[in-house]
Amino acid sequence: QLRSLSELRQEILNDADVTASAVLVSYSVVLRDLISYQESVGQVTIDPELAESVRAVAALSKAKNQIGEAQATAYTMLLDGQPDEEQLTVFLGTLTGQQEALLAFTLAASSEQLTGVNQRITGSAMAVADAATSDVIRSVGGERRLTAEEASQALGAVVNLVRSEEIRLHDDQVALATQLRDDVYRQVLFESIAVLVALLFTVTVAVLLARMLARSLGRLRQHALAVADRELPETVARLSDPRTLGENTPAQLAAQVREPASLRSADEIGQVAQAFTVVHRAAVRVAAEQAALRTSVSA
Repeated sequence: QLRSLSELRQEILNDADVTASAVLVSYSVVLRDLISYQESVGQVTIDPELAESVRAVAALSKAKNQIGEAQATAYTMLLDGQPDEEQLTVFLGTLTGQQEALLAFTLAASSEQLTGVNQRITGSAMAVADAATSDVIRSVGGERRLTAEEASQALGAVVNLVRSEEIRLHDDQVALATQLRDDVYRQVLFESIAVLVALLFTVTVAVLLARMLARSLGRLRQHALAVADRELPETVARLSDPRTLGENTPAQLAAQVREPASLRSADEIGQVAQAFTVVHRAAVRVAAEQAALRTSVSA
C-alpha cells in the first residue's frame, strides 16, 4: 500500500470529479492498516517495557489519525456549504475515536511518556482546536462560524503536535530496541565463548586422560611381558635348585614379589596390575612349593 501511495495521489489529482469524502476514504484505508500493523509489532517482542511502549505509541498514532480525519471531515463539511446532520455524525464519531485512542494511550504509556505528551501537546494550539471543534458543531443547522480553511488549520496544528510526539516516542522505541538487541548480541557472544571454552576444556581433559590411560596401559603391558618373559622363568629356574630355598618358606618367597611402583594407582589399570601381581606371587609360591616337595622327596 505504501508503494502504491504515489499512484493513489496522482489518481486523485487527475480526477476532477473526485469528492473530498472519497479522498478521505481512500487514505483512511492505508492509515488504518498502518496502525494495525504498528499494533501487531507490540506482540512480537518479549520485553514488557518495549511491548507496552509500542502499544502506547500505536494508540497515539490512532488518536492522531482520528484528529486528521476530524480535520478532513470538518474541512469537507464547511467546504460543501451548510453542514448537515449526517456529516456531523461522522465528525462526532472521529472525536469519539480520538478520545478512545487517547484513553488507550493513557493506560499503556509509561509515566515518562505520559508526562512528555501532556507537557508538549498543550498551549494555544489546543485551545484554538477546541474552539474550532465547537464552532464546527454549532455550524450544523445554523450560521457557519468559521471557514473550511480555518477549521483545517486549527485541527491541523494539533495533528502536527501529535505527529512530533509520535516521532519522538518512535525514536525512543528504536533506541530501546537497539539496546535490547545489543544486550542479546552480547549475551549470545558471552554464552558462545563460554560454551567454546567449556568444549576446549572438555577436549583437553579427555586428551590428557587418554594419554594417561595409554601410558598406564603401556607400562602394564611392559610389566606383564617382563614377568612372563624374564622374571617368572628366572624365578622358576632358580627355584629348581633346592638350595635356593634356604630357610624361606614358599609364602615368604612369594611375598618378596613386589608390585611395580609405576602402576600403584587406584584406577582400573592399577587394580589390574595388582591382580597380575597376585597371579605372579601365586606362581612363585607354587614353584617354591614344588621345589620344597622335591627337596623332601630327595631327603
